[in-house]
Amino acid sequence: MRTQLSLSAVILLFSMLSPLKNAFSQNIGIGTINPTKGKLEVSGAVGTTSTIFGGDGAGISLQRNYPAIGFNQYYLTEAHCMLPGTSIVQYLDMPSGSLVIDSYAAGTQPNQVLGGQTRRITMRNNGNVSIATYDQNASLFVSGHIPGISTVRFRGTTHHSVFADRLTGLPTQHTYINAGKTGSHVFINDVGLGNVIIGGGTTRVGINRPDPQAVLEIKQVAGRGLVLVAPAYSFNNWGFTVNHEDGESGSDLWVYYNEGYKGNFFHVDGLYYQGSDRRIKTNIAPIPSTLNKVMAMRPVTYTMKYHNPGQIESIGFIAQEVKSLFPALTQVITGEEHGYKGINDLHTMNYDALGPIAIKAIQEQQQKITLLQAKNAALRLRLEAAEKALGPIR
Repeated sequence: MRTQLSLSAVILLFSMLSPLKNAFSQNIGIGTINPTKGKLEVSGAVGTTSTIFGGDGAGISLQRNYPAIGFNQYYLTEAHCMLPGTSIVQYLDMPSGSLVIDSYAAGTQPNQVLGGQTRRITMRNNGNVSIATYDQNASLFVSGHIPGISTVRFRGTTHHSVFADRLTGLPTQHTYINAGKTGSHVFINDVGLGNVIIGGGTTRVGINRPDPQAVLEIKQVAGRGLVLVAPAYSFNNWGFTVNHEDGESGSDLWVYYNEGYKGNFFHVDGLYYQGSDRRIKTNIAPIPSTLNKVMAMRPVTYTMKYHNPGQIESIGFIAQEVKSLFPALTQVITGEEHGYKGINDLHTMNYDALGPIAIKAIQEQQQKITLLQAKNAALRLRLEAAEKALGPIR
């Protein structure tokens, strides 16, 4: 069956299609007859909701006063969900200049009035970002407020870094910074100059120690303790290790240089015992005569100029004077960076080495005493023989 259109019907059809043709070149307004701000303008709202896309499902709403985008949420005089489930709104708080994201307690039925609005993200117009809280005076502020849930967790391939971990039922709030994978490292401030500050005056730091009782406690690993390295000089280093000898009741502090043993502090009396085994020495030779040089040494009392506010008096020698007699007892440190401005050749002295020199002098002195004693004995015998030959003196 054919359908015939009357002339009036054709004219009506063209009149309906004509605006669609013109719409390609015109601005379109809904609720306004003068759309000039955009190709599509919607003026007016139901409540504060101007537009809903996907109103028959979990769609998106555009809201005014304040400008907002609702996800499965629209606002009349109160917030509503479109369908059961989670609803979120993102809007501009114009007075504070903050762009915020809030969530609501999940709705259980369509168009339900929503409650339990919770702040999730706040971004100020100055760039500050606050997570799980309102505006904070920080470039990034993360609020941890759920017991048993980490405030921040950065996921690695194997391990995770956790900040401000609040554990349910425990009074502690731990912070963990881990390398992302076994065998990896954690670097703190590895660029340029700068300090790493730990603690505020009463902090105790433990390395491999979970409950340090001192300001710094280090638990050794595989018999290795503290090592101080000079990287600019072929990584020369001094090491300090606590070692325990079989049969002893305590442990001693051992000192190493470039992995070589130098000596140890004995746990009983605290005295330093230096490595002196014949097998670690070469070019062994007796000390030449020292008595005359020892007698030329000038013991003095003195007061140190620096770092001595109490003007405490000391006893010792002057390094420059000793240097002329026993050069091996002195050493010169060059440069002002060692703490004494204007002194570029600081003279130091090895007082421990005075022991062997003093013993050598005592030995020489004893040899002279022994020789004199022998001479005196011989003279005494001669005198006794002369007295016998002369007979009694009357």
